[in-house]
Amino acid sequence: MTFDKINSAIPCDCFQDTFEDHESKFALKINKSFLRDGDFKTYWEKGRTDYNDCEHACSLISKSISIVKTDEDKESTLKVYKSLFKISPSYKPFCAILTFKEGSGKIKLTPIEINTLHCDFYKADNFTKELVELVEAIPLESV
Repeated sequence: MTFDKINSAIPCDCFQDTFEDHESKFALKINKSFLRDGDFKTYWEKGRTDYNDCEHACSLISKSISIVKTDEDKESTLKVYKSLFKISPSYKPFCAILTFKEGSGKIKLTPIEINTLHCDFYKADNFTKELVELVEAIPLESV
């Protein structure tokens, strides 16, 4: 598994304390009840490439997810997502519960005050949504 795209984009070592995890479940906010390529686009890929320091750069070049090892973790994450992503009549986001397959990328635990389960997911160079298994899609409007 290589990360040449990330390593050539920024002069930072984002991979300290990263690991692969193909067993745990993770949560990701998505806009439909199924996974799309766009669900895994990072802020960096969307054009936000200005950063203040390496921690900020690593955050922009990774995808924000939450680790959900227990039902309590899942409930906590759903509450965070519900508070962050307000629901309007035309916007019906979902929380995807998923697992990563071998070769998909690496995880770094990056807890923040509003989400102690927060992680950064660094996509491998060959990442595609087919390297992710959707376990469940939970409509946030029902939470």
